[in-house]
Amino acid sequence: MKKIISILILIVCIGLVGCGNGNSETARDEPSIETSSAEHDYVAYEPELQADIWVIRYFVDQFNQQTDERFIVNDEVFEGVFSNSATTDSRLTARILVDNENIAIVLYEYGNRRVVNGSSVNPQHYNITMRTPSDNRRNMTGTMLPGGNRILIDAGIANHGHVLTALRGTGTVDFFVEQSDRTIVNYLFHVPSDNFDEIYILLR
Repeated sequence: MKKIISILILIVCIGLVGCGNGNSETARDEPSIETSSAEHDYVAYEPELQADIWVIRYFVDQFNQQTDERFIVNDEVFEGVFSNSATTDSRLTARILVDNENIAIVLYEYGNRRVVNGSSVNPQHYNITMRTPSDNRRNMTGTMLPGGNRILIDAGIANHGHVLTALRGTGTVDFFVEQSDRTIVNYLFHVPSDNFDEIYILLR
């Protein structure tokens, strides 16, 4: 009887240790374009990767320490215009963030007012049209998570592949973004590909 009780206690202890380890792993999720939301979730790029428009930067953890997770972003904002019920063709600036899993768009109305999803429950959906220098157009969708501040381009049917192909080419790629439930709110900006391809190769 004592042996049986001892075995049962041992099994329970092993189970508790396993549960504890599982919780620890969940708490150490790596930062990514999808999960990061603060204005300064990343730190300076590597000096040797400075070139033209596109650079590589690193996400930081909760202690503001650099992680190994890298992504591509434009060092200087892209220019464009936006319209809504209160204004037409006002100044817009934008950034595009690319990592190995996600492509995200960050928009700034009037050049400094970051577009955010004010709902903490419901995602905000967008229609996105990309136009390449050869006038090929691709319709996509995007999602801004509850409380988020960037539009994640939905993977869909190879959407990410089409965006990457366009950015790795030459010339300027145009993006037109509109709220799916309120198309009067829309954004247009232009993205020079420049050195994206050489930086993307370094990211991979």
